[in-house]
Amino acid sequence: MSESYYEETILIEKPPKTMLTASVIMLLSLFYFGLGNDWNTPTTDVDNFQMDEADVEEQAESGKSIWRLAMFAIGAVGGGLLILPSGRRPHIGNPLSIAMLMFIGWLLLSVTWSDNPTLTFRRAMGFMCIFAGTLGVAKHFPATHVCILAVVYGSIVMLTGIAAEVAHGTFAPWDGSYRFAGTAHPNQTAIRVSVLCICSLCLARHYWKWRAFLIPICCCAFAVVFFTKSRTSLAALLLAIGTIWALDTSKTFKLGTLAVCTLLFFLVAGGFLALGVDSLETFGEAVSMGRDDGDDPSSFTGRIPLWEYAIEDILERPILGHGIGSYWSDEQLEDAHHELEWALPDAHNGYIEISLALGITGLFLALLVTALGMKSIGRQEVRSFDRGLAAIFGLCTFGLLNASFESHMSQAFNFTPFVVNCVFCRLAFFPEPRFERQENPEVEFHHEDVAWEASLN
Repeated sequence: MSESYYEETILIEKPPKTMLTASVIMLLSLFYFGLGNDWNTPTTDVDNFQMDEADVEEQAESGKSIWRLAMFAIGAVGGGLLILPSGRRPHIGNPLSIAMLMFIGWLLLSVTWSDNPTLTFRRAMGFMCIFAGTLGVAKHFPATHVCILAVVYGSIVMLTGIAAEVAHGTFAPWDGSYRFAGTAHPNQTAIRVSVLCICSLCLARHYWKWRAFLIPICCCAFAVVFFTKSRTSLAALLLAIGTIWALDTSKTFKLGTLAVCTLLFFLVAGGFLALGVDSLETFGEAVSMGRDDGDDPSSFTGRIPLWEYAIEDILERPILGHGIGSYWSDEQLEDAHHELEWALPDAHNGYIEISLALGITGLFLALLVTALGMKSIGRQEVRSFDRGLAAIFGLCTFGLLNASFESHMSQAFNFTPFVVNCVFCRLAFFPEPRFERQENPEVEFHHEDVAWEASLN
């Protein structure tokens, strides 16, 4: 019986050494934990965690030197990783890499038209340090290792937050008005722990030996997000979990599930109407999750007046924006505080935040990078069943919804966008090695060996 054999030429990539992986994960986790976390947060005497003008100014001043040091350290780690060999050859030319370079170029050019060129230059250099860190991680670590970093960091945030609340005697999940804060504002804690929930869920499906450890972490993280009563993060987390689940199901099953959910919705709504229950009032109470923010719910906790204020300034420079990091100056914060009677550190909307800094052009490029990255992740995840890629895809959907009410995802120096950008950079600049198949009947083909070598990628 004649049979054709093929000789496969592949760039064999050695997996990162365990010591290197552990060192990088711990360093980055500690760097990021040192930013924006305070052991005394549970004792902060603020009404519903709203800050006044003095709180915003104190937070900004105290954080400047720490942020600069941390960004330089992350850049140094990334530079060191870029120097170390990994077996991955850098490549530029795919649509994702071009889109990312266009966005970075536009960001750097914003120095030329910035309202405050000095501040924009410093912020741009900080961005480049973070970019160096993402490139270094991308060169050496696949998506699953990046997810391990997220699990380690998220676990530190969650466990330290619980310990802080218990130590200060403020841990009371049985109280209807209680909001879990931990070591940061509840909304920030919810975002960070949501990353832990998503990544631990996907890693539990990837590493079967760790399921007994990862599944309880995932469940605990979901409970913490719920008790923060951050409605946006909870909705985004549910959407992300649904998206991850949908990646591995057939179109028929997806459509069937959608039909069943739609039917259940109308049955529940019909039941409320038949019983004479005020559906809108009941829905409003459910959405509030027991929070009494003191604002008109239709204003989204005071966000709509803020968005209107920011959009007026976007329309002044719609194409170019005001320059990265230059809009929220001390004078601007003071003016916004007096006009809105609300102290704020950002626009509470990622899309508006990017438009303020880089204009509609920058927003378009950012969304283009996200779309191309999700497309690349979706194709590769379907082909390889890489649960790490599935987690990053889920984080993208989480970020797209969360950015509608928070600015966290629009700020590259935050942990969640750092994790996503690490995988985007790997797909853009260090893509998977390609196979070159050459017919050679004299060479015996060992399928298991090649499969094992390919799995190291």
